[in-house]
Amino acid sequence: MQPNKREQLPPLNNLRVFEVVARHLSISRAANELNVTPGAVSRQLAALEAFLGTQLFSRKHRDLILTEKGREYYEDISKSLSEIQSSTKRLFSGRNQNQLKVRCYTTFSIRWLIPRLSSFLALHPKMEVVLTTSMDPVNFDQEDLDCAIRLGGGAWSDANVTRLVSNIILPVCSPSLLAGSSIVSPQDFSRYKLLDTISRPDDWNLWFNSIGMNVKLEDFSCLSYESSALCYSAAIEGHGIAMAQYFLVESELRNGKLVCPFPQFLNRESFTYYLLTPLGKNESQQAKDFRTWLLEEIRNCSDTPPPTPS
Repeated sequence: MQPNKREQLPPLNNLRVFEVVARHLSISRAANELNVTPGAVSRQLAALEAFLGTQLFSRKHRDLILTEKGREYYEDISKSLSEIQSSTKRLFSGRNQNQLKVRCYTTFSIRWLIPRLSSFLALHPKMEVVLTTSMDPVNFDQEDLDCAIRLGGGAWSDANVTRLVSNIILPVCSPSLLAGSSIVSPQDFSRYKLLDTISRPDDWNLWFNSIGMNVKLEDFSCLSYESSALCYSAAIEGHGIAMAQYFLVESELRNGKLVCPFPQFLNRESFTYYLLTPLGKNESQQAKDFRTWLLEEIRNCSDTPPPTPS
């Protein structure tokens, strides 16, 4: 006896394709995410609509839109697929309860996190830390991560958000670069190479604006580097003046490898670094332990320059 079609599950692969298309409202973008051809996506959608006996999408001009039934179906099945994905992630993570998977930036990792990780491992000697670096946005529903350290304004609706440090930028250079001279006025910067980070293109211009200089970075002679880590190394070697994040060069300023040639800094306020963890029950104990340790480490270090002597 054939089961009633209403009691059958639709093909799960078709459901997955429908969820991705409905999320993007684009067959081509869905095909790119799923790593298949647009034609294959269209065939999967047609098969699902045939199974359900209803139209899920319609086209208006060149736009793909959900029908009313399609929208209701998407809201229902996306929750179920997310729960399946979360359950599967928990099943896999249960095989290694001592693994912490962290996403961070290269410079933050090299200059701040890695030098301090030994104290975290001392507190959690059985913990295995898997640290990856990327500039890409984080999607906890699609990536196997416990937490991530990201730079932004603090508005991540799909994550628990914890502010970490003050994002203060200021010019730094090797003391040998000044060779006994000094920068008395902002115009004196024109005597030096300005070191620029490609991934942080606005820092110099924001700082110039904060001290009332009506100039742009392109008005100066510059050297550009792919990352802040490279830019700071070039400053230490005397290649020019870098615009640095204070908490990432604080130790070099303290030991004299770097100096601040002009005592004005800019606090980016809410635009700073945050720890992100998945919302709700998806947050792992490893992530909670890491957050506790991270906040304690930050309390014990300086992320704000001392007052400039008058």
